[in-house]
Amino acid sequence: MAQLGIGSLNMDYALRDELALWFTKFGGLLSSGVFVTTALAQLERETSNPRLRQATHGISDGVSRGRNLADTFREYPDLFDEHLIAFVSGAERCGIVPAVLPSVAHYILDPGANGGKGYQSDGPNRSPSEGSR
Repeated sequence: MAQLGIGSLNMDYALRDELALWFTKFGGLLSSGVFVTTALAQLERETSNPRLRQATHGISDGVSRGRNLADTFREYPDLFDEHLIAFVSGAERCGIVPAVLPSVAHYILDPGANGGKGYQSDGPNRSPSEGSR
């Protein structure tokens, strides 16, 4: 299977594409007026990748407990890099999450993102001493 080098994790193209689609759908649902937890429940049902489905469940649980999206994304560094988290955090502070999520999908798919390094999530084996990429 084709792989993308992302941090110390290799994310395959299928997962990258599904993650981008996840953000596109999430933004569309929120733009349509669907509540965040309802949108996440729908995404969890529709997501075929087990890792992304499990993360979606955890994100939904965190949001239902009053946490913001960016904080819940930090629990899944193998899927969400710090640039993506900062982007979502800023959108949350400005109240424009639905409008921003399709741009997150573009960031994930754009090989020129992140100064030409492409999308980089922190792999589970990355040591804290490596700093941010």
